[in-house]
Amino acid sequence: MSRHLWSETYDRELEDIFEVQDDIAQSVVKELRAALLGEKPDASATAAVKAEVQAATKGRAESAKAYPLYLQGLFFGDRITREDLAKAIEYFRKAIELDPGFALAWAALSRAHMHEAGYSLAPLDKGFDRARQAAKRALELEPDLAEGYVALGLVQMNYDWDWQGADASFRRALELAPGNAEVMRSAAILAGTVGRYDEAVALARRAVVLDPLSMSAQRSLGALCLRAGLLGEAEAIIKKAIEFHPQGGLLHCWLGRVHLAQGRIEEARAAFDKEVIEYFHLQGLALMEYTQGRREKSDAALRDLIDKYAQESAYQVGEVYAYRGEVDAAFQWLERAYAQHDPGLSSINSNALLRSLRGDPRWQPFLEKMKLAD
Repeated sequence: MSRHLWSETYDRELEDIFEVQDDIAQSVVKELRAALLGEKPDASATAAVKAEVQAATKGRAESAKAYPLYLQGLFFGDRITREDLAKAIEYFRKAIELDPGFALAWAALSRAHMHEAGYSLAPLDKGFDRARQAAKRALELEPDLAEGYVALGLVQMNYDWDWQGADASFRRALELAPGNAEVMRSAAILAGTVGRYDEAVALARRAVVLDPLSMSAQRSLGALCLRAGLLGEAEAIIKKAIEFHPQGGLLHCWLGRVHLAQGRIEEARAAFDKEVIEYFHLQGLALMEYTQGRREKSDAALRDLIDKYAQESAYQVGEVYAYRGEVDAAFQWLERAYAQHDPGLSSINSNALLRSLRGDPRWQPFLEKMKLAD
């Protein structure tokens, strides 16, 4: 079948790239439906194939020049470093300038702004406001755009802490695009946040199967496996992601946390040392110095983290204090994180670094305030 399919010739100008894509997609879908479903290539089947392809192209660019800019933005946006996210936002904006109705670019711009704010690379309130407005614009342009619902759901989850609203957005996205890896990845994160760990890991695994080269899909699966206690799987998937993306943000941090949970201290330190996002690198250093009995050096790394990133990374500071057993200081920083709407708090329920807080009488009220209590 594949030899027959790919022996066809598509002789068009580059400006007709979308027509070529549609022709190829329709040919592939038609052959698959015939082979797997025994469907005869009649008029009804042809109409069904066209409908499937049209549904898959929702929100696409009209401009052939805007589309490559969008793809470049996706590449850089997946890496979540300061420089890469700035490039991603620039590419998405250029794509939108060329094609203001490019709904997918608006949704991708929303995610880039969300990541920029969520990882302390832009002011939290302004960054999430930009993300919200871009998501809304994507849905205004294409009301049935799965990526638009994902972008909105990420804002609802990471900034509003509106778990029900986010769940509804992701479920709608899954209805619209059940085979979309980014939709599954985002739904997995929400499921993990509210304690549905089996569902979270299953969705994240499916996202990696659908898009095995996606760093964000691999990173999310690794983090969710870590939270679920599946340390071997977490280590394997994160190491695989690092092979493809050695400078990817958060990958070495998550690997360090996996090794820390495994008791492999020297390997944990080596991983934290390679983390490219500085405040996660400093946090890892504070954790490792304490683990290895060097309290003064742990204090120095923690002071450095606070001096540089107190406004953006209150949650990470709280994690360090909790890990070191300094419960009062940990709760003070968690309260500060709450006041700042720190997105990190969405992982509070499954965070092993916060284990020392769970017997404290302040723990359950804090979860209730976050609407994450059982």
